[in-house]
Amino acid sequence: MPGVVSRSYAHQTTKAMPGVVSRSYAHQTTKAMSGVVSRSYAQQTTKAMPGVVSRSYAQPATTASAGRQTTKAMPGSRLWRDKSMPGALSKNYAHRAAKLLREGTIYLQKKKISEPKLNCEWILAKALNMERLALLINPDTLVNKADTDKFKKLMALKAERAPLSYIFKEHNFMGFSLFLNRSALIPRPETEELVELVLTRARKIKKNKIKILDFGTGSGCIALALAKSLKNCKLTAVDKSKRALKCAEKNIKKFQQEKKIKLFCASKVSELSGKFDLIVSNPPYIPSTVIGNLDEEVQFEPKMALDGGMDGLKIVKEIIKEAPKILLKGGRVFLEIEENQSGILPSLINKEIWSEIVFHKDYNNKQRFLELVLK
Repeated sequence: MPGVVSRSYAHQTTKAMPGVVSRSYAHQTTKAMSGVVSRSYAQQTTKAMPGVVSRSYAQPATTASAGRQTTKAMPGSRLWRDKSMPGALSKNYAHRAAKLLREGTIYLQKKKISEPKLNCEWILAKALNMERLALLINPDTLVNKADTDKFKKLMALKAERAPLSYIFKEHNFMGFSLFLNRSALIPRPETEELVELVLTRARKIKKNKIKILDFGTGSGCIALALAKSLKNCKLTAVDKSKRALKCAEKNIKKFQQEKKIKLFCASKVSELSGKFDLIVSNPPYIPSTVIGNLDEEVQFEPKMALDGGMDGLKIVKEIIKEAPKILLKGGRVFLEIEENQSGILPSLINKEIWSEIVFHKDYNNKQRFLELVLK
């Protein structure tokens, strides 16, 4: 949403990038190599970074809040014995990776963190700056005190239920590593499918420059994916959150896409000028009354990127109403939506303005994307 960080709510609990909560209200668990999203996205079971909790309506909040609850250290464990910080060491010596993984897993279990072993593996691999699989293949790797301390700090954040994407400040989206912090929503696999849909249409447009609006850019993930994939495009990425725009700016500079992508701060489509061939948005579409019941990891994400008003459609309806003012004839709008909204939206769309109203399914056979064509 202008200012709305791109989000994906109706998802299968894609247990993928750790801590990434899928935006689906009712989902199934998909495990995948953390943070790595396969181009066949939701088709195969990828065991991914732990912690991807689905944002589904049906997911009640976890009762235990690690940050508020006091969990005693494991009895007999030297690594987690210190009262001030789990994992503090009393001696300056190296531990073997296998020992840290074993004790760290038990620690997260006691904190009631889902997928404790997988989370612990990702965190230790990050602390050691090595691949997770390399870590598992070499369990006797010695971990010095500096890296052990780093491991402990990351584990403490995970114990508070922070998503791994925020802990690591990075997230893999369509094969490239985004900078990410709490100012922007964590991209979901469904949003990759949205990008693929837009690319399919964009490649059929015969123009020297295709003008595309990414409304509610958040981390800039959609704009970047399009800019990196299309040679003949010019993108306008909009968000109402200045903090989110700073996150997007970092990513645009990181991938040297300043010439293709321009950032603007706005909260409504009507605030923009110019004409576009395509408009794409992953707006907030979770009903306000549901936000508080979502999993605790989702609560770390910006509320403005989640909250779609009482019916979840406030921003979606605004975009549909205002888009014709800045869309070229025959131009298209692409929106990510919650699957149940596909039954409501047709009655809200003016058929005298739009020549085509098409709903597309994601790889889990759910109606997740709306495509409109202007007459």
